[in-house]
Amino acid sequence: MDKIKVNITPLMYERLFNDYQAFFVDENAPSFNAFLCDLIQKMYEWRRQKRKEYVSHIIGRLGTRDKKKAEEIADELLILNDTEEPFPLDRALSLRPSAKHELTIRSIEENELKSISLSSYVRLLLTDYLKLSASQREVLVHREEYNLIQDAIADSRMIKLIRENGESVLLRPYCIAVNAEQSFNYVVALREAKGTQPVSVHLFKFHQAITVTRNYFEFDKEDIKAIESAFEKDVAFLMGDLIDAEVLLDVYGLKYLKHMYYNRPSYEVKDVPDDPEHFRVCLRGTYLQIENFVFRMGEHAFVIQPLEMAKRLGNRFEAAAAHYAKQQKREGKSRK
Repeated sequence: MDKIKVNITPLMYERLFNDYQAFFVDENAPSFNAFLCDLIQKMYEWRRQKRKEYVSHIIGRLGTRDKKKAEEIADELLILNDTEEPFPLDRALSLRPSAKHELTIRSIEENELKSISLSSYVRLLLTDYLKLSASQREVLVHREEYNLIQDAIADSRMIKLIRENGESVLLRPYCIAVNAEQSFNYVVALREAKGTQPVSVHLFKFHQAITVTRNYFEFDKEDIKAIESAFEKDVAFLMGDLIDAEVLLDVYGLKYLKHMYYNRPSYEVKDVPDDPEHFRVCLRGTYLQIENFVFRMGEHAFVIQPLEMAKRLGNRFEAAAAHYAKQQKREGKSRK
């Protein structure tokens, strides 16, 4: 097929490329070109499904049997939702669809280009994609794996996940949940053996690495209790017990606490008597969640309890400081 040249804004390109990097982490990742061509195909199907929903809704609400008229109204509604980026389209994409995308491109050319060019229509599809939440975009990108897992959940069948090292693990899937920031999807499951703790696995980890087995399973009362208890934690941190940590923050640390919402533990802020520049904060989450969150605050946070976490963070900062000192020393010698 011929190449499709599409002009987009630099911000659109950055967001698309960020998704490409975020939603694929293994050697089976497609090329960026293949990723975009798959997006065009999936978003075209998404748009057609949206049109069908509009038509059905219009017929139901207006009580009309004139399907052609309902389709015309649906097309107008889709056009109303189409918005072009108000910024210069000075980033060019040159896409080469493969044979599997040929029917989609032919359908677009046959049905959708009455008043718009192919390049502009593809840009609208990419714009529609970027309007979705991050978790919705991930589901669309990994639609095949998502559907397989949902079918396995509905049928109570075990799934096999092939890890990057080639090892496999059998899981009893319970649900697919979204993290608090609505950015990633996680498969919540129990391992094959009874009495195991719930685990959460990134949806993108299942890319070309999932098999739905013929093995059926049931969750007993203890399994359900363990899963429901696990949901007291952020779905991204199901593995690990909930703990409380006491942290001393300065003014900047308090600002970071309020604005750095990604993977943030729950918290309660208390004033420090006679010290308006510092605040005692109680963080509640898993050990790893709290440690990594506090580490992001740098010198603006100091762990009071637990002591083991304070020591671990101190060691991490010392290692980083030693690395930077060596780097500065090497740069100083090279300048001489």
